[in-house]
Order: sequence, then C-alpha cells, then structure tokens
Amino acid sequence: MSNPATLAGEPDDGARWYVAETLPHKEALAIEHLRRQAFQGFCPRFRKFRSHARKREQVLVPLF
Repeated sequence: MSNPATLAGEPDDGARWYVAETLPHKEALAIEHLRRQAFQGFCPRFRKFRSHARKREQVLVPLF
C-alpha cells in the first residue's frame, strides 16, 4: 500500500509529525525542552495587540 504523503505528491523523507499539547502560555518552554532532546519543534506565532487598563501592547501569540 502506498504512503498517503506520496499519494498527495509530497516527498516521503521518512519524517514523522507529532502533536504535543502544552500548558497555556508555555509553548516556548515546550519547544526549548524538545530542542534539548534533539527534536525539531514548530510553533508558528503572530503579533497581536492586547489592551489592558488603557495600555495597548503588541504580543506574540500561538497561531493554533
């Protein structure tokens, strides 16, 4: 049986993807722990404006 990645036209390089659930606001710490164990992490983030007590600041938040 063929690999689904090959059927979709993507190269089959043997890499596997896993999803890790993290604690809220601890994504960067989880990525650091994965890198220490020689895993490659992927956590896309985007800039968002946050308002609190008449103060507005720009923060990085996870995409998903």
